[in-house]
Amino acid sequence: MNPNIPHSHRLLSVAAAGFAGFALIVTASVRGAATPATPAAPAAAAAAAAPAAAPAAPAKAVAFADVKPLFEKYCYACHGGDLAPAGTAPNSVGKGGLKLDTLANVIKGGRNSATKPGIVAGKPEASEIIHRITLAPDHKDIMPQKGKPAPTAAEVQQIVDWVKAGAK
Repeated sequence: MNPNIPHSHRLLSVAAAGFAGFALIVTASVRGAATPATPAAPAAAAAAAAPAAAPAAPAKAVAFADVKPLFEKYCYACHGGDLAPAGTAPNSVGKGGLKLDTLANVIKGGRNSATKPGIVAGKPEASEIIHRITLAPDHKDIMPQKGKPAPTAAEVQQIVDWVKAGAK
């Protein structure tokens, strides 16, 4: 490294939209990157350090028809009712009393639906299904259960956006 070139700090801001629209802002400082000294460098560093904007509302309202394939792919083995995929035993009630085969069943939820509805339209933070699919991967109540294929972050966000848009 050339000792005549001053060291600068580079700031990297990463914003990740979190559950229920909260934003997690992580700022990292990397020391030791050599850059030429220019009058614009402090302005660029200040611009990079500016807080990230809040996440935008969903671009489009998704319909149940848009999220149902995700339930089929990741949930039907246990919660598909009579529509369980090949190689799994149909369960007309669904594990835990939860069937995800119709919009009405998804909204209703499982055996604890009186206190924990599956989906509360417009309120992902009050929706048990959203709670379960956003738990930490090692949590005992995560859905789908450990060892089973799980939706990607983008797929989870699609379901959250559907709930935020009214779950229709």
